[in-house]
Amino acid sequence: MFVSLPLNAVIVVIVPGLDNISYIFSLEKISDGLIDTSFPVPAPPFGPRASFPLISDRSPLSATAIEISGLGKNFNVMAGRVEDLVYSQKRLLSDVSHEIRSPLQRMGVASAILRKISGPEAEGYIDRIDIEIERIDEMVEELLELTRTATPVTRSEEVDVSGVISSIVEDAEFLCGMTDKKIETDLSELYVTGDSALLKRALGNVIHNAARHAPQGSAIEISARREGTRAVISVRDHGDGVPENELEKIFMPYYRTDTAREMSQGGVGLGLAIAKRIIERHGGVIFASNVPSGGLAVTVCLDIE
Repeated sequence: MFVSLPLNAVIVVIVPGLDNISYIFSLEKISDGLIDTSFPVPAPPFGPRASFPLISDRSPLSATAIEISGLGKNFNVMAGRVEDLVYSQKRLLSDVSHEIRSPLQRMGVASAILRKISGPEAEGYIDRIDIEIERIDEMVEELLELTRTATPVTRSEEVDVSGVISSIVEDAEFLCGMTDKKIETDLSELYVTGDSALLKRALGNVIHNAARHAPQGSAIEISARREGTRAVISVRDHGDGVPENELEKIFMPYYRTDTAREMSQGGVGLGLAIAKRIIERHGGVIFASNVPSGGLAVTVCLDIE
């Protein structure tokens, strides 16, 4: 469709980019002519690919306007290539993770056989092999989960937030009991709409992260309350906290701080990144803050049904 615009008319273009970031551009018509207002949308791998409005070859516009049109076309090509690269990276990550699973299973079987035919002197070495196998298996599972959380939420149901947290706490208390840590909860009855399995994974990652970093003999404090139209879940430990300039970075995949909080603990560095993706896919937010009296608090906000 072609429309005639008055002199000095301004066209505002909103271009959705990668990771749901929108870029806003404005093009000013500098002479009389026709503007092609069609928006070509190629087939996605992850969603519609937005485009600048194309300036018609029939438009008697200045060289500057034609250059802007060319810039828009080049931007579309660049965005398409980036999108294809991101898709290829995620596909490769998923394929490699699946392929690693098979040799890991064979190594586990071999370790079990070796334990049966070996003497007591080999027990320590076999235990070490089992620990490393379990660690790699955990890493593979986290990688697969990271790729799965990039897809849209397709399941929607009423989720009992307090019930989900209680089931996570029941499992976490068993592990905390072996390290003289305790979990304290203050849960209100709250319901949100979403995928219960994914939300349980997200909140579980946050709670287990706090349990891992809580000092011996300390408590992990978990609360769930309603604030306006939102469910607010807070998980606090009494550990060393995180430097202020790294509070946002701890939600990045594989990011680990240089503090004793991370150096003395295990983990792959994907738990909070996965939690962030799941929460954001449900329209919520997640952030971390240091508690003045000590420790780190991770807060999750979700819209109430």
